[in-house]
Amino acid sequence: MPNDSAFPTHASSPRASRAARLGASAALLLLGALGPSGCVAGADEEILGVATLPWGSYDLTSSYTGNIDDTRGWIIEWEVPELLNESTAWTAVGQWYYNIESGIYHTPEGWFVYYFGDDNGVAGNHPNCNNQWGSGGTCGGTLGGNLGYLQPGQQVVFRYERCTPAHVADVNGTRICLHVDMKDGTGWQFLAEDAPGTVEMYTHDVEHWATEGYVTPQFSCEAPIKMLRQELKTTSGVWQPMSGASTWSFNQVAPYAYQNRNLTASPSTWESCTPPPDGSGDGLRGEYFANTSLSGTPLVRTDPGVSFDWGEGSPAAGIPADNFSVRWTGEFEPRYSETYTLTTQSDDGVRVWVNGALVINNWTPHSPTEDSVTLSLVAGQRYDLKVEYFDSGGGALSRLYWSSPSQVREVIPQGRLHAAGASCSGVPAWASGQVYSPGAQVVQGGHLWAATQQIWWSNPDCPPSNPASWCPAEWTDLGSCN
Repeated sequence: MPNDSAFPTHASSPRASRAARLGASAALLLLGALGPSGCVAGADEEILGVATLPWGSYDLTSSYTGNIDDTRGWIIEWEVPELLNESTAWTAVGQWYYNIESGIYHTPEGWFVYYFGDDNGVAGNHPNCNNQWGSGGTCGGTLGGNLGYLQPGQQVVFRYERCTPAHVADVNGTRICLHVDMKDGTGWQFLAEDAPGTVEMYTHDVEHWATEGYVTPQFSCEAPIKMLRQELKTTSGVWQPMSGASTWSFNQVAPYAYQNRNLTASPSTWESCTPPPDGSGDGLRGEYFANTSLSGTPLVRTDPGVSFDWGEGSPAAGIPADNFSVRWTGEFEPRYSETYTLTTQSDDGVRVWVNGALVINNWTPHSPTEDSVTLSLVAGQRYDLKVEYFDSGGGALSRLYWSSPSQVREVIPQGRLHAAGASCSGVPAWASGQVYSPGAQVVQGGHLWAATQQIWWSNPDCPPSNPASWCPAEWTDLGSCN
C-alpha cells in the first residue's frame, strides 16, 4: 500500500515540473511543435527536446486556443489507460485550469486521482487526499475512498467552475472550485478550491519524470489514454460541448503517437498511446575493451544505441570502471531528407565516422562535452556509422543524438540503427589439431571467435571434435561475420 514516502517529493510534483516546463519554453519554441502526424518514436526519457530538465517534463500536451477569461468552467473526462510497464512507470495525465491542476497519477502501486493548487494554498481539500506537495497531493490509497487504485477503462470526470468560498457554483465567483466524479454512483465530490491567478487551460496528456531511476511510460494502444469529453461553461452559466477544430491545439515533443477521432467536429475527443517500434533496426555492435586503446579481445554485445552514463561504475562484466574503451559499429537510417545535426555527449574521448569519413574528433580526456556536425541525409538510406570512445577515469558518459528541422533532438533510437557484423576478412578458418595462443581469431560456423587462453586442439563449437573432455572450449564468440 502506498504512503507519502512512496511518491516523489514536491520537487518532482506536477507543479514543480510545470515550473520547469515554463523555464524551458524558449527551448521548445526553437525545437518546434509536432502535430498529429508528427510521431517521433524511441527517444529515451532524458532527451526529448527538454533534455536539461532534471525532473518531470510533458511529452504530449493540448491547450485551449480561445479566450480563457471568457470561460466560467471546464469539464474533462478521461478513461484510465493501461500501462505496458505498469510495475515501474511514474506518470501523470491531467490538466491545469487557472491555478489548479488535477488528473490521474500513476506510481508502481497503481493509478490515483490527484490535484495541486497554486502557491497561495488550497482550502477545504478532500479528506481522502494528502498534502504531500504542500498545496495538494494524491487521493485514495491508504487514506481510503474511491479515488485510488483505478483500473484501465475506468472513467473519471473533473469539473472546474467559478465558486464562492462556500464551494457553491457561481458564474461570477472569485474562486475556482474543483470536483471529481468517479462515475460509480457517488456523484460529484469536492476536491479543492483556489483563487484564479495564472490564466491557463491545457492538458498534459503524458508526463514523465526524466531522471535516473524513472522509466518512460509506455501506453497500450489496446487501452490507450482517452479524452472522452470536454465541455465549457459560458459567461452566462451554460455548459456546452467544446466544438470547432480551432479551439484545441496539440503539441508533441516525445515518442508518443496520438490519433484524433473526428477532430473537425469535436477536438475534445481523442486518444494517445505509445506507437510500435520505429524502424526495424536492432541497434549497434558494441565492442568493449579493458584498456583505452581499443586493443585486445573485446567483450561483444548488441547495444540498442549509444546512450550511457556509467558514472564511476563498470560498463560490463569483466571491464574495469576506469580506463576502458568502446567501439560501436553499424548503420543508421534517417526519417527525413534534410540536414541533420549529429551530436555527441562524452566524458572522455570520442570519435565518429559516417560512411568512412571522420566527422567528430575529440579524442582527449575531458569533462562532459558536446561536439556536433551537420550532414545532409536522405530518408530511408542507410549510412555506415562508427563511434569510438574511451574513459580515462572518473565519470564515464557517452551519448549520440540526432536532430533536424523535423526531428526533435533525441538519442538515435534502436529501430533506426542496424548493428554491424564481425569483420572476418582475412581471418583463417578454425582447423582441428592446431595450437592457438590467447587472442588468436578464427572463423567457424559463420562467426568470428577469439581464444581466451592457450588452446590445444579445440573447437569453437561445443563439444569439440576431439577430445570431448576438453569441452567447453575457451573461445569468445565475437558475432556473426559481416
